[in-house]
Amino acid sequence: RSLIALLSGCQIAERGDCRPVVTLTVVEFAILGPLEVRDDGRLLAIRQGRPRALLTALLLRLGKVASADALVEEVWGEQVLADAVNALQVQVSYLRRAVGLGSGPGRPALRRVGAGYLLDVEPESLDAHRFEFLIRSAAERLAAPRPVDAKVARDELRAAIGLWRGEPLQDLRDAPSAVAETARLEELRAAALEYEIDARLALGEHELAIPAMRQLIAAYPLRERLRAQLALALYRSGRQSEALRELDATRRLLVQELGVDPGRELQQLHRAMLEQAPAI
Repeated sequence: RSLIALLSGCQIAERGDCRPVVTLTVVEFAILGPLEVRDDGRLLAIRQGRPRALLTALLLRLGKVASADALVEEVWGEQVLADAVNALQVQVSYLRRAVGLGSGPGRPALRRVGAGYLLDVEPESLDAHRFEFLIRSAAERLAAPRPVDAKVARDELRAAIGLWRGEPLQDLRDAPSAVAETARLEELRAAALEYEIDARLALGEHELAIPAMRQLIAAYPLRERLRAQLALALYRSGRQSEALRELDATRRLLVQELGVDPGRELQQLHRAMLEQAPAI
C-alpha cells in the first residue's frame, strides 16, 4: 500500500506544532479536472467516452445507490438504446477490470444493489471530498484565528486549490448533475481563494497579497468580498486614498453592471475607513 499524507486538518499540540493527519489509501480518484484514477500512484488507463462518463457519474453519487435508469440517462443522454440494461452492464464490467474494483480485500468495489449500482469507495480517496474537507477545516480556523491557526488555514487552502487540474467533471460535462455540481465546485473554489486571502491578511501579509488580489478580481470582477479584501489590504498598507478609490470604483461597477448598491460589508468598511476606525 502506498502511504499518502493527506493535508486534511492538523492536530495542534500545546506548543503550537502542527502534525498533519495521515490517511492510508490505495486507489485515488480525481474529478477536479479530467478523470484520473491512480493505483499505488500509478495512473490507470481508462478508455475515453462512456467508461469515463460512467465512472464520473458514480463518483458523483459516492456512498449512494445510483439507479440504472439514472446512470443510463447521465451517460447516454437522449441516445436511444436497443438494450440499455446490457449496454450499462458492458461498461460496468469494463470498469471493474480496468480499475480492479472488488479485486481484493480493502479494494474499492462496484456492487449491484437492487436496480442500481453502488461504488464502494472511501470518501478520502476522492479529490473533491478532500477539497471540501480542507476548505471547511480552514474556515473553522479562520473564525477566530491565532497566528498558528491562520498559517495552518493558509496551507490547507493552498493544498485544496492545488487539487484543481482544470475544469471539473470534464468527462460528464453535459449531464444535468455534472452541470450543477460543476457550478457548486467552482463557487467553492472562489470561496477558497477568498479564504486564502483572509488567512494572508490575518498573518499581516497585506502588501504582499495585493497583486494576487488584483489577479483574482480580474477573474471574478463582481465578487464584493474580494474587492473589500483589496481595499482593506491597501488601507492597512498605508494607502488610504487608493483604498477609498477602490471602494468608489466598486460601487460604480455594481450600479452599472447589476443596478445595485454595494452590500453591507463594503458600506461598513467604507464608513470605517473614513472614520479611521481602530477595528480595521
